[in-house]
Amino acid sequence: MSVCVTSPIRLLCDNGQLMGQRLFCVCCLMFCQVLLANMYNPYAINAEDFEVLLEYLGNLQGHSLHVTLTEARSWFEDEEKPLMEEWTTSALREYAKHNDEPISDEDKGKLLSLLRQVVQCRAQQILFQLSA
Repeated sequence: MSVCVTSPIRLLCDNGQLMGQRLFCVCCLMFCQVLLANMYNPYAINAEDFEVLLEYLGNLQGHSLHVTLTEARSWFEDEEKPLMEEWTTSALREYAKHNDEPISDEDKGKLLSLLRQVVQCRAQQILFQLSA
């Protein structure tokens, strides 16, 4: 699968002269920002888009690479790291869409445990991608 976020594009000015060979389209940059900001949230980034994210992460260098690796390690290794409130809210909202009854404390605990497992799985995939 070819992903535009990993390929340079050519932008031409009105008279046809090349303005830049290594510029990325604005939509791709905005998409990447959304991906990076939500890369662990399965309710914001579905599995297909997460695959695109992994391809994009393969090109990280320097400080961005270091920060992403550090964050992924912390999610993978720290069982006590609190989940982001937005992720929890998304999980509970999705539960409510499919259930008429309010969620019990036991089910909420199970749901948040599953969410943590997804986050840790994504962190592991990110670590694998960046270590390859």
